Amino acid sequence: MLLLVPYHGLIFLQGRGDDMLGLDFSVYWLHLWRMGLFFAVSGFLAAMTLMLWGPSKQVTQRLKRIGIPLVIAMLTVLPTVKLIVFWFQRRNNPGVDLPAFEYTFGNIFTLEPLHLWFLAYLLLFNLVAVVAWLLLRRLPEVTGAAERWFRRLLDSVLLIPVLAVLSSVPLLLGGFGKAPNSVAGSLVPVPAAFAYYGVFFVFGLMLWRCRDRLAAVESKPWLKLAVSVVASLLAYLIWTRQLKLPLVVPVRPTVLMVGGIAAWSTMFAVWGLFARFLSGAKPWVRYLADASYWIYLIHLPVLVLMQLSLARTGLPPTLRLGIATTVAIGVALATYVLLVRYTRVGKLLHGPRTRPVKDPAGVVLSHG
Repeated sequence: MLLLVPYHGLIFLQGRGDDMLGLDFSVYWLHLWRMGLFFAVSGFLAAMTLMLWGPSKQVTQRLKRIGIPLVIAMLTVLPTVKLIVFWFQRRNNPGVDLPAFEYTFGNIFTLEPLHLWFLAYLLLFNLVAVVAWLLLRRLPEVTGAAERWFRRLLDSVLLIPVLAVLSSVPLLLGGFGKAPNSVAGSLVPVPAAFAYYGVFFVFGLMLWRCRDRLAAVESKPWLKLAVSVVASLLAYLIWTRQLKLPLVVPVRPTVLMVGGIAAWSTMFAVWGLFARFLSGAKPWVRYLADASYWIYLIHLPVLVLMQLSLARTGLPPTLRLGIATTVAIGVALATYVLLVRYTRVGKLLHGPRTRPVKDPAGVVLSHG
């Protein structure tokens, strides 16, 4: 989740045409796998909570923890972003008529979700998962066959290539040449993008049902990371036409397949490295995990303000990116600590948390 902040910073630099070593590749690489991992983990957790809570509570909880923050953020966070952009545009273009940046209700409040599109897709995925669960629980032979097939896939050396094919098909049919990046303009899902990210969500859901095979995902993370680096570079070079294929080899299907291998390999590598080095009772990891939802929701206004403030300073792009990212994460964490964690907002986002208990000597006895 924290990668979202520097990623949006990179997007800003790319949109300005800044000259920064590795900028285009960094954007391409992060976009390959980051959202896929989001949706895979979301599917995993959706299956777990559906089994624990049942369909009724699942729907209620998802509407509260996804739907309410989505609506509130669209009425507060996004208008703030637009006001910041409008102010800088009008300041930097004095005397120029800019209808698109006028302070009108229609310009400031729109149904364009920007970075919140993830929540809209996630909410719909969860509702579809509940409906599918209600239907399929009456068909144990279908679910049993699906689990058997999925277990065989997890145990196969063809796991990543098969997943790459499955995730490439929606993009190929939808006319995309890489993971969708044109989904932030509407709350209505783009069919090809919804199907593409649905592959990751369903994978996570099935992985929870077959969680005794988690080792297939978490094993050999360094090898998978090496594969992902090679595949990512290859996909990028083909996509940007820096590496020309023979005329008989179709470019877009090749890019999608190689990019798919890169996406799943990176996703599994990150999953495995986290399982190896960041599992267990680590309070600071749990704290950052709790804070990540809040950081995701509110980081954009601060990041945009910092990026626009620094844009004409003459500082190198890398330094501007570092400053803007650090300030955005710092402000988001500070507001989380002061305004969110032990309040009703925190309870809405991640459930109740209790303040650390200390003995008279000041030693922390427990973390909440």
